[in-house]
Amino acid sequence: MANAISDKCNTVIKVENLMMESRQKVEETKVEANQAFDGLVAAILSKKAKLMEVLEEKQEAAEQKDEALKRQLWLEIAELRQTSVKMEEVLKTEDEFRLLQNLPSIPSATNTRHCYTERKSLLQVEKVLRAVVKIEETLNEHMDKIIREVLQGDTEDEAFEEQQTPFDDELG
Repeated sequence: MANAISDKCNTVIKVENLMMESRQKVEETKVEANQAFDGLVAAILSKKAKLMEVLEEKQEAAEQKDEALKRQLWLEIAELRQTSVKMEEVLKTEDEFRLLQNLPSIPSATNTRHCYTERKSLLQVEKVLRAVVKIEETLNEHMDKIIREVLQGDTEDEAFEEQQTPFDDELG
């Protein structure tokens, strides 16, 4: 009988040790998982910040280009107005020779070639959304798989424990 008690006490100690080891492994896994997720979040935030920076730089460059175009257009408008005033003055003269001498050449086209067209979107939002959704789906798939594996491990442990009887230790 003393032997059975000793065996049971040893089994209790083994179970306590297994529980402690299991708890330690779970805590280590939790710490590592937190570090991995923190790293993922940091990487996402870094890429997001870089994207925002690039978008701002592109917008500033586009605005500077637009401002330069506007300045050039205003200069051309001023030149055209000046030419128009001169032409009106020349047309008022009655001397045909003087009219032909002072007739300024009429510009056939403006100095600059600018067909202002709508700029393509600096970034196609759909591409960003697709990438984010794809990353999220991939993460969800992998995490669901890991969670299922962890849960299956629990059911396998429970099934093993159910197979053992209280007499297994005593029978050897």
